[in-house]
Amino acid sequence: MFGLVYWGCCEPAHPIWEKSLSKQPNLRAVSVSRWADQEYLAETFTGRKIVFSRKPATFALTDQYDFIEEQWRGEIRNTLEITTRRGVPLAFVVQESGARSQESVIEN
Repeated sequence: MFGLVYWGCCEPAHPIWEKSLSKQPNLRAVSVSRWADQEYLAETFTGRKIVFSRKPATFALTDQYDFIEEQWRGEIRNTLEITTRRGVPLAFVVQESGARSQESVIEN
């Protein structure tokens, strides 16, 4: 096998780490969803050069119309603390999720 593997899913990665993901050759990044045990995954990634690819849930960071800045800061800060103290490489993957009302769409 050649190349590097990025495992990505919206399901939590920690329940399948031992039996499946940890056995993948050339694994270099794992998607860490909002439901994943971040502490466990950061601990298992320590020293392995696996990128902790954090996917904060954007739907949980807004109400129907407004961005909730403090909630966003808390999500980011928590992940930074968990990964930084262990020296785990980190990437944030932020994507739009869920439908928005027409009034909240900004047109250019």
